[in-house]
Amino acid sequence: MSESSAFEGRLAFQEAVLSLLAWAGEHQARCMAAFDPDFADWPWSRPQALEALQRWAGRGRQLRLLSQQYETLLQSQPRFVRWRRDYGHLVEAKAIPDDAPEQELPVALLLIDGGEAGVRGLRLLEKARWRGVLFTDQATFSQNWHWFDAVAQRSPDAFPCTTLGL
Repeated sequence: MSESSAFEGRLAFQEAVLSLLAWAGEHQARCMAAFDPDFADWPWSRPQALEALQRWAGRGRQLRLLSQQYETLLQSQPRFVRWRRDYGHLVEAKAIPDDAPEQELPVALLLIDGGEAGVRGLRLLEKARWRGVLFTDQATFSQNWHWFDAVAQRSPDAFPCTTLGL
């Protein structure tokens, strides 16, 4: 992949996510970070995604999720919810606070730190035509990583791997 490449269309977005998850699994990436307001259109529950996550899962790995709400994910991605339950020790999920400025939020973001293998990222620029960009350059990755980390630090935990009832 060159330093950046554009994509357009919902299917192209989902294929890009699957490709990045596969890359993370192949290179045993130490950390993945994903943001979306609700993750409704992500292919988390597809067999290819779950296989890639299974290959990726291991000691010292971390999947960081950041969203405005997780209800849609809970309802539309049952296989991923089950995977999250089984690998809860690898997943950190946060909910963006209500007072977060809307203009600062990207449409969607996936960042993968592959250590010596490099970095990979996806940023959805607009959802009407599903236009976005894939990138491999450290500067773009760092800029997006700093945004993600800053918002995650002031966001409360959400999407627990189990729910306790009475």
